[in-house]
This record gives sequence, C-alpha cells and structure tokens, in this order.
Amino acid sequence: MVVPAPRAPAPALLDGASLFLDFDGTLVPIADSPEAVVASPGLQALLDALLLRLDGRVAIVSGRPVAQVQAFLPHPR
Repeated sequence: MVVPAPRAPAPALLDGASLFLDFDGTLVPIADSPEAVVASPGLQALLDALLLRLDGRVAIVSGRPVAQVQAFLPHPR
C-alpha cells in the first residue's frame, strides 16, 4: 500500500487562526526542575515567524507566572 506524502495546508487555512502553545513539554523539554528548562536557540525565531504570519494571534499557555515564562524566552512578546 502506498501512502501519499503529506501536503502543506492551504495558506488561507491560517487566515484568522490563532495558535495556543503549551510552554513546558511542548516549547521547552520537561526538565528535572522547573528552573532547569532551556529554550532552544531557534525558539524565538520560530515564535517571531508565527507572530508575523498570524498577525500576533499566538499565545503561550502555562501554569507558570507570566514573568517566569518571559525569563526563559530571549525576547518575550
């Protein structure tokens, strides 16, 4: 059986869309302690590209205080 290659979604699919991303375990790997997480070097560039493409409709979801999440991102928005 031949499985077709996945196709990129139509760009119009993102019109008006919002993106909600979980911080711990999605944007940064789970660590032994909450303070030990490390954001990858390319994370901010990815978030910036998403913010631009989605006209700012990107949210980071976390049980952490906002200031704590912002401390892990090089250029918090």
